[in-house]
Amino acid sequence: MNTTRGTALKAVKAQFMAAGLPDAAASAEWLLTDVLGTSRAQLYAFPEAEVSKEEAAALSDAANRRVAGEPLQYILGTASFFGLDLDVGPGVLIPRPETELLVERTLQRLPKGDRTVLDAGTGSGCIALALKHVHAGLSVYGIDVSPDALAIASRNALALNLGVAFERLDLLHEDAASLIRQLAGGPLDVLVSNPPYVPEAKRESLDIHVREHEPALALFVEDDPLLFYRYLAKLAGQVVRPGGWLLTEVHTDYASDVARLYDSASLENVRVLEDYTGRPRIVEGQLA
Repeated sequence: MNTTRGTALKAVKAQFMAAGLPDAAASAEWLLTDVLGTSRAQLYAFPEAEVSKEEAAALSDAANRRVAGEPLQYILGTASFFGLDLDVGPGVLIPRPETELLVERTLQRLPKGDRTVLDAGTGSGCIALALKHVHAGLSVYGIDVSPDALAIASRNALALNLGVAFERLDLLHEDAASLIRQLAGGPLDVLVSNPPYVPEAKRESLDIHVREHEPALALFVEDDPLLFYRYLAKLAGQVVRPGGWLLTEVHTDYASDVARLYDSASLENVRVLEDYTGRPRIVEGQLA
């Protein structure tokens, strides 16, 4: 007996609910629309439409991967961020809604006119591409140490027709400042970053779907949760023009520590901003 869209949807929903997955119904809908190449409206408008054997096999494989803990975005190969559909994969973090706040704040801090921004630890390129999408006149650069991340970021830029330059560069490299100035052709107006900030000691506190599937390189630091923020504060003093800004996403447990670090690094107007759930998430500071 052939499977229909309606019975397939019910089966996947039941499978996800039995596994205790969050948003089981919505996840099942996204999976079916992707595998069947249809819209949500058509899925419900034509529940009696048959599912081919090939589609059924692909759907079963995708559903089993999700039940095994693989993030839905990796299975679908895409994630939505700031109105953009981005390619994602195991080589990059899945863009989070709270990071959209970092984009919003960066846009607010940019002076009028054509300016220069660098996104350090760009991953999928979500921050850099969102900034360029909103403000076409920006000169936007993204750096990352991961070749896999840079390949995905570059692919996203090409697909979205957004002129962002991505380069491989280690933020911790001793010559990072001179390399960034060379890349950008001068000082930056804004240095923005969502660096690794989860201490290894807190690995087990993360959702199993995150810690077992998303790249450790983009998530974890060893024993110093402020490691990258120390380098960013120092780097900002070398590459950001006076009056420019350093904006960073932080672990909620260390927001006050990062703010004190920026104060001690002689940044002015240091401020901690809360995310949409009321937790401290963004720390910003202005170059004197």
